[in-house]
Amino acid sequence: MNRLFSIMFSLWLLLPVAQAQTPIGSVFTVQGKLQLSGQYPTGTYSFTVEAWDAASGGNQLGSTQNFPNVAVNGGQFSLDVDLGYLFDTDQVWLAITVNDGANTYTLTPRTPVRAAPVAQYALQASMLAVPVGNADVDSSEIQLRITGSCPAGQAMTTVAADGTVTCASVGTGDITGVSAGLGLIGGATSGEATLSVDSSLVQSRVNGGCTVGQAIIAIAEDGSVTCASAGTGDITEVAAGMGLLGGATTGIATLAVDTAIIQSRVDGSCVAGQAITAIAEDGSVTCENAGAGDITSVTAGTGLTGGATSGDATLNVDTSTIQSRVSGSCTAGNAVRAVNVDGTVTCQGIQASLTDQASITLAGGGGQYSSLEAAITNHAQWCSGGTCIINIGTGTFAMQSVINLSGLAASTVIIRGQGKDASTLKPPVGLTVGLPVITAGNKNLVLQDLSVVWTGGNNMDTFLSISGVATIRNLLFKQTFSNVDSAGAYGKTFDLSGGENTVENSDFIIRATPSDYTGTVNQYTFLLSGGSTYTSRFSQVNIHFSQSFRNSGLFNYTGIKLESATLNASNTRIEALSAGVATTSLLAVWASNTTTDHVVIDQSHFSVEGTLGAMLLDDTSLDLHASRLESENTPTILVRDPKDTVPISITNSYIDAIGTVTGSIISLQGTLPSGQIAYFGLYNSVIGKAGSPVVYVEPGYTASCVGNVVRDGSSSSFVASTCP
Repeated sequence: MNRLFSIMFSLWLLLPVAQAQTPIGSVFTVQGKLQLSGQYPTGTYSFTVEAWDAASGGNQLGSTQNFPNVAVNGGQFSLDVDLGYLFDTDQVWLAITVNDGANTYTLTPRTPVRAAPVAQYALQASMLAVPVGNADVDSSEIQLRITGSCPAGQAMTTVAADGTVTCASVGTGDITGVSAGLGLIGGATSGEATLSVDSSLVQSRVNGGCTVGQAIIAIAEDGSVTCASAGTGDITEVAAGMGLLGGATTGIATLAVDTAIIQSRVDGSCVAGQAITAIAEDGSVTCENAGAGDITSVTAGTGLTGGATSGDATLNVDTSTIQSRVSGSCTAGNAVRAVNVDGTVTCQGIQASLTDQASITLAGGGGQYSSLEAAITNHAQWCSGGTCIINIGTGTFAMQSVINLSGLAASTVIIRGQGKDASTLKPPVGLTVGLPVITAGNKNLVLQDLSVVWTGGNNMDTFLSISGVATIRNLLFKQTFSNVDSAGAYGKTFDLSGGENTVENSDFIIRATPSDYTGTVNQYTFLLSGGSTYTSRFSQVNIHFSQSFRNSGLFNYTGIKLESATLNASNTRIEALSAGVATTSLLAVWASNTTTDHVVIDQSHFSVEGTLGAMLLDDTSLDLHASRLESENTPTILVRDPKDTVPISITNSYIDAIGTVTGSIISLQGTLPSGQIAYFGLYNSVIGKAGSPVVYVEPGYTASCVGNVVRDGSSSSFVASTCP
């Protein structure tokens, strides 16, 4: 906005009066008329007035005067300005700014101060060489002309009121050089010496100011200032803390040092030969004679070496007796077992103690046990509630037997290593079929930051069985089994039968290498059960299964099996390879036997070979989003025996069968009882080209298909009659 203002003003220069009257001082009046955007405003404005020795640039004369909250009526205003005694025969210009509460405007160009008629006479009188007699001058106010002088070698020390002088010898002097100390620059060793202030160390005179409502936040070397809003403040109380007195909740708050706690500045001293023996609260001191001393020798006692009977005596610490400063430390999970003479330390795992959080460490990191089972066996008594931590050191540790954590009193057991590539456990082989390597009961168990390498054994072997809550993170699990139990039972590597389980940032690699067998073999990497109210969450998890044999029996493998449980998997990859064995049924996810199962899959990838597809859902709801499912045979997703109001929703996903297939990619089978409704939705997804229809839905479903495409580019042949 273009805002113009003009100011008309007059300067009132008060004339001298008789001495009996009050002096008029240096105040003069500035009157003007303010014009903003062509209007003469009425309101409250803030003004600043400065005096300068040039129309632009130049030097400021005197200080800046601030006039906050000036009443302006119809543009007219009046300011009583006091810039000191600045005016003589030299021209002075006024710089004036106006602030309307939002913006500040500067009057340009600067306004010259013109002389009033009487003041012009005063200016002329200052230039006249008119003699003034002593009778006309008040020598108590005006210095009379100096009439005296000093002879050679003397200098004036006093000038009297009547102009006479007092002289004294100036001395001969012996200064041979002037050097610049801290805060100064310049100097000389001959001739005239000049010293100047070093503005990089000493602050130049502050020559700037801030407008109303602002405060100085920085002062530059050249004395200029940086301003910022002063703020309104929100302090409601000032309380005196330790060592202070006073404070207030309203008005002005004052704090003072409490000399009953804080020592006052010491302002006393002792004479030569005495020493301070006491310092009082007020800073005064008590002195007494320091004594002459009568020590005739210094002898090194226990723990010291050195000494003397004359001259300077030196004592040193004897490190064979006194401990050198401890300079070593131990890593997390370890404690100092010994401190060496030179201050270095020897570490070991933290010893058992009857606390709510105890920790032991296996060998490899200075630990005191060589096996996991030995640590548990020897310390069952000290995990007495709270958390029991078992640190796996660096290296590989072969387990000789299974372990059971159920007998520990601790509610939480943490088994942690130094990282996947640093700490490795090797479970035992030749176990009783189905006997878990780790039985955790209803504990909260955490497995993290280690590798498990399990070679040999039986497909029925279980690594972990827990009815409590399992948390598995940063785990690399490798299992290779060469023996197969063909009795038809289900083998499960991780049996998680209760709680809100979490598996994240982990990899599971399972290989089956048995010889030929008959019968039916069933194998799960994860079995989730215990109730649909518990959700097991998988994130950043890779499960890879492969087999390298041919058999005359039937081998069934499932990555994640749900029995009355809820699964939420994101960024999870499950890959199951059959090596071309036709009698192999592989599934990434199988949910069965209850209407309360719920499966959520997000941003995941399932790829399987074998006679079944990627997912088999019995009486289970599904929410599949932004994922890719591929199977060798169709259907890739099979839903059987739907129940009333159980929804199946697939969005933004890619679903395909990679073999030579003729069936539907997605198949919803089973007839709903009379009066029941099931829901199916397929949105913005790509479906592989297979048999017709590509998506098959039994009658009785309420189906919706929007924005989908078949892999060959068509958008038809989705659902038989119910979802064209």
